[in-house]
Amino acid sequence: MTVMMSAPIDQEDEEVLVPHADLPENNHQPMEVVAQPETANAVESQPVVDPPYAQFSLAIVNQVHNKFYVRKDTQHQFNARESDWGFTSFMPLGELYDPGRGYLVNDTLIIEVEVLVRKIVDYWNYDSKKEIDYVGLKNQGATCYMNSLLQTLYHIPYFRKVVYHMPTTENDMPSGSIHLALQSLFYKLQYSDTSVATKELTKSFGWDTYDSFSSRNRYCQTFQQ
Repeated sequence: MTVMMSAPIDQEDEEVLVPHADLPENNHQPMEVVAQPETANAVESQPVVDPPYAQFSLAIVNQVHNKFYVRKDTQHQFNARESDWGFTSFMPLGELYDPGRGYLVNDTLIIEVEVLVRKIVDYWNYDSKKEIDYVGLKNQGATCYMNSLLQTLYHIPYFRKVVYHMPTTENDMPSGSIHLALQSLFYKLQYSDTSVATKELTKSFGWDTYDSFSSRNRYCQTFQQ
């Protein structure tokens, strides 16, 4: 049986992972092994540095009906202790060898493999200002939709200009003025090195802690006014 394999690989920051096949135990002569205590647990004691995170798929192509094929996808973070990963079962052999199914044609089977290896991002220590020159907003409770809208509006240059030109007075405080709180928020988004809190803005709406956890309707009502 002829097996044809195709493996489209994304080359950027990626590697092809090939698990080691198990060697047959037959016809092997016994071999004396001298234990070395200082290296016996070397694999377990070695720290894992930037373990590869792989996403991969395996597919059996239907050579008769292009819309019908068998494919399975999975992902795994490989390290010294978990160096292999795969599928315990893929498809019944009866279906594979059935000539009416279209998988095995003229003694040829086509297998497609895709492997994508990515670097793991430490989001706790991720510096977005350094990487992309932008910072985000802290979630105050159930305010993720509000944060998304605010950041979208911030990235509209004309809208940002309008916000900066909204009238305020020297006696205004951000917690008591929506205009000044929004100006302050946009200014911090533009110049801060870390994520920005929205408490001054929500306080200017008249919200308390409870409101930030049930704020969908209140947020819409505030801007409608």
